[in-house]
Amino acid sequence: KKMAPINIGYTAGIESNKISPHWIQPSNQMDKIIVVSNFAKKGFENGVYTVTNQQTGQQIPNFKVTVPIEVINYPVRQYEPKQLNLELTTDFNFLVVAQAGPRKNFANTVKWFVEEFKNDANVGLICKTHLGGASHIDREAVTNNLQQILSEHKDRKCKVYLLHGDMHETEMAGLYTHPKVKALISLSHGEGFGLPL
Repeated sequence: KKMAPINIGYTAGIESNKISPHWIQPSNQMDKIIVVSNFAKKGFENGVYTVTNQQTGQQIPNFKVTVPIEVINYPVRQYEPKQLNLELTTDFNFLVVAQAGPRKNFANTVKWFVEEFKNDANVGLICKTHLGGASHIDREAVTNNLQQILSEHKDRKCKVYLLHGDMHETEMAGLYTHPKVKALISLSHGEGFGLPL
């Protein structure tokens, strides 16, 4: 919304190659938009449509964001990794950090991992995930969803670990640099920035 004499919109942007036409009018109410990546900027620039005025029926070609768009990246922070005792029984582990929902493609990430590594007892997938928060109810729902996905692969040898709840940045740094974490997986449908990556 236009809330002040000068309005600057700040957003991570969109999670696809162009913004929805619904973003254009509110964006043009800003004096400037700041986004966090060149990808997000291109998403705004690529969002060009022909639309129809609902009241007059007139077609409007080249409907797009016309205000300046600037890229200012997230700052890079340095954290001393906290040593974590994850009790991993596998030496080669993939890590997925994503909300357990459709847009992040979590269910397929787990399913495809198990299909690929079902016969490898020394490979694991660490799922740092949640549905909507860090509550016990959320953990129970995530656990049930994960068990449902894994129920189709009862004969698997690979391991799937669940990490649920809030972690401090030093703990996340410890997770990313853990000696048994060898790769990070992201199979989401689209990312405007992708903070875990």
